[in-house]
Amino acid sequence: MAILYISPTRALVNDVSYRLKEQLEDLGISSSLKTGDSPSFNPKKLPNLLITTPESFDSLLCRHPQVFRELRAIVLDEIHLIDNTYRGDQIRLLLKRLRYITETAFNVYALSATIADPKDIGNRYFNDFEVIKSHGRRELEYTLVKSLKDVFEHARNEKLKKLLIFCNKRKSVEIEAVEARNLWGREKVVVHHGSLSKAIREEAEGFMKESQFGVCIATMTLEIGIDIGDIDAIVLAEVPWSASSLLQRIGRGNRRTQKNRVFALYDSEDEAALLEEMLNVAIDGYVEEVDYLPGLIRSGAANILIALCPPQWFRRRVFFGVI
Repeated sequence: MAILYISPTRALVNDVSYRLKEQLEDLGISSSLKTGDSPSFNPKKLPNLLITTPESFDSLLCRHPQVFRELRAIVLDEIHLIDNTYRGDQIRLLLKRLRYITETAFNVYALSATIADPKDIGNRYFNDFEVIKSHGRRELEYTLVKSLKDVFEHARNEKLKKLLIFCNKRKSVEIEAVEARNLWGREKVVVHHGSLSKAIREEAEGFMKESQFGVCIATMTLEIGIDIGDIDAIVLAEVPWSASSLLQRIGRGNRRTQKNRVFALYDSEDEAALLEEMLNVAIDGYVEEVDYLPGLIRSGAANILIALCPPQWFRRRVFFGVI
């Protein structure tokens, strides 16, 4: 196994696997995935590339550390979703453990579109690193509206066929879905949030990917890059939790053009002013900085316990310099 691709959620693992499979096959590169939903793994028949979650990576390193001996590269996708959490601290320790296992040097690539200070994260995860930034920026056109009916009128006039509506809470999703079905029709509206089963979420994703017309109402479950096809406009039904959340949401808009269409609903003049300010700083590319709160004590304790009874060949000073 030469490449390990780590994504923060099972849904994103499935999506990345689906999107890369054909291209990898054309290059003669075998790939596989491992998550809690797809737990099977044969250590005697390794793919060239394995796509997995942090938790499944942790499990593999504990149960089958030998499969990483010839690793050449690791990709940490959407790293902002695990950084400054227990999962991020655990990944940091796992990477250090991994360097004692591999027989070849490997590179690590951390990906994110919403990091305020890439150097801060680089210093946390790597000894030596380089920051590579993409400076391309799409035009953002936004309109503040009072109701979902206003969005419906704009969509009809501008011939917008597919919309992604973001809410902060699952309850809000279901409330907005009722009005959306009255406006667009029940058959054109789907919902997506964490309380729904995997099958229902995947059905909603498939509908948006395949349908010519569609409206999807979601929580942050669709902030990350799950493929739901090309979206003509993003609708913010509620004020996003943060500037980074705002950037993630509006970033899901029409990716095939240089123009990003956004509608934002407001209940009061104060809310309208707040949304306008957030959207304007988003145009400037601002992401708020977040103070790092280390949680290595918990992660370190777990790794020490794992190291007490490892395979015989792994009995080394694997934690020297880690904690």
